[in-house]
Amino acid sequence: MRMAECHPDRKHVAKGVCRQCYNAARRIKPEVKARRRAYQAAYNAKPEVKARMKTYGAVYRTRPENKVRTREHHWRRQGIVDMTVERYDQMFISQGGICFFCGASPKTRRLNVDHDHTTGKARALLCARCNHGFLPLIEKVGLEQLAEYLGQTSLQKAGGADTDIRGISE
Repeated sequence: MRMAECHPDRKHVAKGVCRQCYNAARRIKPEVKARRRAYQAAYNAKPEVKARMKTYGAVYRTRPENKVRTREHHWRRQGIVDMTVERYDQMFISQGGICFFCGASPKTRRLNVDHDHTTGKARALLCARCNHGFLPLIEKVGLEQLAEYLGQTSLQKAGGADTDIRGISE
């Protein structure tokens, strides 16, 4: 086994040095990172560069092959592991193009993909109102607690309960 020149007791990795020295030599110094970041920010702030980046992004997103890639990338960033455009289309057709929860059809936007935040598995397609309304709350506190909460609040509104929402008697 070839040994490193820098530390003869360690194994050679590349360029005659050990892993620790090799990584230290490759590491970018913080002042160099800051200088690069400042240069890039100044370059991107130029009006002609902004315009070029804006038009490129618009052109990129309008190409049919990139629309698919962009949508799937968005789903992966959200943590939805098993979603593709084909699967979305199948779910959309099987649901009849309406929200799974309330039955409303989307007016301006696509239906959102509802998914389990722990496993990343897609569950159904929902309108934005349902997806951002009760379902995140259900995931956070549980369906039973939410049903109990809703039941108690409706009883209180009707004046039939002598306990508050937290279960404390008055």
